[in-house]
Amino acid sequence: MSMARPKLDISRLTPEERLRLIGDLWDSLDDRSGLALSEALADELEDRVAEAEKDPGGGRSWESIKKELLEREG
Repeated sequence: MSMARPKLDISRLTPEERLRLIGDLWDSLDDRSGLALSEALADELEDRVAEAEKDPGGGRSWESIKKELLEREG
């Protein structure tokens, strides 16, 4: 007997709640999830890490990106 899963109507969530849900889902994945990176994606991530290490202050904060995304939505 399987348990019924509650449905989540994401259309009722605010943009901030949606972003939090995305983060929670992402954080729930771990090395045991069985997901493998493609070689191209692994290479891209290595390049981005190397770039970030060369210029640690060159990026943008999550807060500024989040604010921009929320302003776009509305």
